Amino acid sequence: MASYELALEALRSLKPDEKPNISLVARTYGVNQSNLSKRFRGVTGSKEAQYNNQRLLSKEQSRTLIKWINQLTERGLPPTNSMLENFAREISGKEPGKNWASRWLKAHSDK
Repeated sequence: MASYELALEALRSLKPDEKPNISLVARTYGVNQSNLSKRFRGVTGSKEAQYNNQRLLSKEQSRTLIKWINQLTERGLPPTNSMLENFAREISGKEPGKNWASRWLKAHSDK
């Protein structure tokens, strides 16, 4: 577990009537006090959470798209980039960016 996660766990384990000493916990776990305070108060999230919020598709949605691509390819109908974008739009409810399909294919070429 990362240092920030350990520090946050220590802060969350305090009793409701205890006032958290964020500076002490930050020193103990060797993390930045300001960043720890913001994460503890919910002002900012982890880098992983921020990354997941920026993604068009979740991991599960990507698996669904891969399955669909494989099914079409087995039938001899490999999907075009516009087909990928349309399907991604349907399952995510968000609009893919300009080069989303080619970047997504490059990132998932091993599957």
